Amino acid sequence: MTETHHISNSFETSGVSPPEKAVAQQNQTTDEAPLSAEEKKQRRTLGLKLFDVLLYPILTNFAVFGLSVYTTYLTTKGHTQFKPGTFMDKVGNFFHRRGTWMEDKFMGMGMNKGSAEMSKMVTFSFLDGTLIAPFVKLFEDRREKIGKWLDDKLGTTPANLDVYNSEPEQTWGTVLKGRVVTVVPVALTAGLLDYTSLNNKLFRDPGLKLGTWMASKPGIVKRFPKTDLPELMKTGLFEGFYTSVCTAGLYLASRAFARRHDAKTGRIEVDPVSHKKVVHTTGHAEHLGREREDDLATPTAQVNAVQAQARVAAQAPEHAHGA
Repeated sequence: MTETHHISNSFETSGVSPPEKAVAQQNQTTDEAPLSAEEKKQRRTLGLKLFDVLLYPILTNFAVFGLSVYTTYLTTKGHTQFKPGTFMDKVGNFFHRRGTWMEDKFMGMGMNKGSAEMSKMVTFSFLDGTLIAPFVKLFEDRREKIGKWLDDKLGTTPANLDVYNSEPEQTWGTVLKGRVVTVVPVALTAGLLDYTSLNNKLFRDPGLKLGTWMASKPGIVKRFPKTDLPELMKTGLFEGFYTSVCTAGLYLASRAFARRHDAKTGRIEVDPVSHKKVVHTTGHAEHLGREREDDLATPTAQVNAVQAQARVAAQAPEHAHGA
């Protein structure tokens, strides 16, 4: 009892915090522990949510949609769209040849004409849409900056700015893996809708009907004389749905991979004492009294340093911070 009382007093008289308190003070904590009503509002700011909307449903989805509609349409009609012998005619013929080649491959696997055409559209829609991934990464690199700028403009900037640091940190690997993983839900969805003939009911038939109506209007035909409007509208309805599935998959999968990467590198972990999510930064160098900040240049080194300091404090509190 006497020894325990002496150790407790040493915390009070020496100015050294108990181990649990030291660890909590040395780390930036965010939103894994129970939060107050006010803190819950700051879990993710309005600016960060608007950033997601602007980047994924608007910029990414519309960019992928436009690119996919155009290139997928050319896989069917590219050989008829441009003046023979021109550069664009060569481009159109290239897309048409690859489309014909892919359809033949799918039909060689036992698919009928309709299923082969649908599979071709899904395949090239995914491949061509992947060209947008680098732009997603460039915007993700500026997530915190843009999110805070939006919050500043909207007056929704939180008092604790750790909410920005705790966002999953995207890498080229997480973005590209997120894109690749979307193959699974897209392929399953396409296969199910083809099996139930819903691809025809939802996209092909309404698209052809709309395109035929447009082709009956002289003004539209005059404006797009070489365009197969029924084919274009069929492709547009099809791509509108499947690019949305791809975009949603990219957002969810890439963030999941980014969280996993953060945990693996030690950037973010769950603190064993406070049970809060800990965001490790080079700011630990100040708290630990290190003279060389490069000793803490990596997240793993920062985590190890904090844990080592906690063990020292637990074993010899009166000497934890040294002379």
